[in-house]
Amino acid sequence: MTFENPWLPAGVVITRWDLAYLYTTGRIVPALPILKPGHCYALNLVAKLDQPVGVFLRLLFFDYSGQLLHQKVIKPFRGAFQYPTEAAFYALEMVATGMKQMRFHRIDIVPLATPETELKSIDFNDQFQVNQRLLTQRQAIINHYLK
Repeated sequence: MTFENPWLPAGVVITRWDLAYLYTTGRIVPALPILKPGHCYALNLVAKLDQPVGVFLRLLFFDYSGQLLHQKVIKPFRGAFQYPTEAAFYALEMVATGMKQMRFHRIDIVPLATPETELKSIDFNDQFQVNQRLLTQRQAIINHYLK
């Protein structure tokens, strides 16, 4: 996706992905993966920006009543976080910090073995390829049984 807005002020949420959804308003597949409380994850933004630190990612963690428990900012393109044990669901926001143009590709969320795992050692592209193969296999199985 390509995004361009020369008048975009800093601090504006460009987009938001939510895990939680209401069945009363529609049965929608969550836009984020389900994470395990207490586990650590790496977040990686794959995008080309006109500014080196033109956006940051903000994770928002909520309890069952929808109250904000905690937030974590990941800047500029990758970082690690621990999913709080008391969180029921979360949201991910992409926030502008001065960029005017962006070519967005994807955001990767990868489980980490330990909080001390070096982010440089993770091959996000390899993980993406594995996930794409699994998705293709799942789709082929579904298509086979729907015939």
